[in-house]
Amino acid sequence: MCGILCWKGTIDDELLNRVKSRGPTCFDTRVSSSQVHCLSSVLSLRPPLTPQPVVKNDKIVMYNGELYNIGEGCDTVAFSEALFNTPSVISALQNIKGEYAFAFVDGNTIWFGRDCIGRRSLVYRIDGENFVISSVTDHVMDTEEQGWIQCVGGVVYELDVVTVSISEHLWGYKDDETNPNLIYPYREVSNDVIELENHVISEYATQFKQLLADALSVRTVGYEQISILFSGGIDCALLARLADINLPPSVSIQLVNVAFQNPRVGEEYETPDRVLGRNTFEELKALSQYGRMIFSEVNVPYEETLSHRETVQSLMYPSTSVMDLSIAVAFYFASKACSSNVVISGLGADELFGGYSRIVQSLTRGYDAVAESLQVEFSRLHVRNLGRDDRVICHHGKEARYPFLDEDVVAWATACPVNLKLSGSRDEDTKFLLREVARSVGLDSVTFQKKRAIQFGARSAKMEIGSGKVKGHEVFK
Repeated sequence: MCGILCWKGTIDDELLNRVKSRGPTCFDTRVSSSQVHCLSSVLSLRPPLTPQPVVKNDKIVMYNGELYNIGEGCDTVAFSEALFNTPSVISALQNIKGEYAFAFVDGNTIWFGRDCIGRRSLVYRIDGENFVISSVTDHVMDTEEQGWIQCVGGVVYELDVVTVSISEHLWGYKDDETNPNLIYPYREVSNDVIELENHVISEYATQFKQLLADALSVRTVGYEQISILFSGGIDCALLARLADINLPPSVSIQLVNVAFQNPRVGEEYETPDRVLGRNTFEELKALSQYGRMIFSEVNVPYEETLSHRETVQSLMYPSTSVMDLSIAVAFYFASKACSSNVVISGLGADELFGGYSRIVQSLTRGYDAVAESLQVEFSRLHVRNLGRDDRVICHHGKEARYPFLDEDVVAWATACPVNLKLSGSRDEDTKFLLREVARSVGLDSVTFQKKRAIQFGARSAKMEIGSGKVKGHEVFK
């Protein structure tokens, strides 16, 4: 995991320090012939250490990510060489599989962006003849015009250093009439409906279980410990169970469960997620043949939340809503408590398999409407969740990984018949296929649990007396 900082002009120490905190192993700075400053901070997760920025002639690469189609090689080297040796950056990116953000300085041109799903953070700011491209933002100013723009997942940016003008190269679907520069490795969400016969359900469940297990394994191979953000719900429980089944016996699995002291609620840390987390942990522990799971209870006093709130608010920017803050603060403290540098998240399950009540509500208009709702949810993950979560989690030198957002998993899930995701309007009908997969690996009680957002499960939302009527979409003040 790395921090990217590329600029012309001046930057403040706060931004520099934030980028460095993302990669505490080492950092270095290079200056291009066009007087662009390039800094990378590196968190080395496995040997050998590959310093950054990577330089070849007058070309400089800053890269943050993980690639999953390069075999045994170093992904930093593979990514850099792919850009150094191609006549077309666009063609090179089309063939790369993985989660990443990057900036590539090639003479007077800077190419930068996030992967097509947007699983790593990248933001930029332009001020006259000067600019900054960064993994994170600096302090939040008092004015509404902050200047920072979050890079869009599914867009590759081309910056002319001389004119400081930007061109955009878009990812799109194969049959898109706009003729996109890059083609998504998955389709739009299918509206197909099938007969839900037992043998058909079982076949789909078996296929998906293997895909998800493979996505989890490739993201955890070679590590002695992994940490899973763990509310006790079906998404994280399924990941924990698959990790226990498939990872080598020597790998320890930490289940990180966060709870907040909330002055508006009586019982200090007996939050809904704490109670559910303990119960699900007991079920997982009973199923495990290795006894390697550790349930870590992270208790956050109200005063500690207040003392870190400004930092969290600044890290999550340009996300600014009350809901953003309540989610970000939960991930901030959970990440801080993770023993492993590799943090597994279940993000993507709700968006791909229909975990939200608003998707259930669309069923009244038929399965075409459900498919459209799922497409909307998935398409805005890069805006609503992924950039914010990456900036907050990585502040502690940890790296978030998302098995549900693996390209192969997404390709399978978007092609999956829609009524295998939402089979009806009851709570147990949401994420129908995930519940079937969970049952197939021995999980029982968790398959009857309904969706609960982390800010309510951990009680990080609406902490102040009198804040009960504040809406989640309102800008935090």
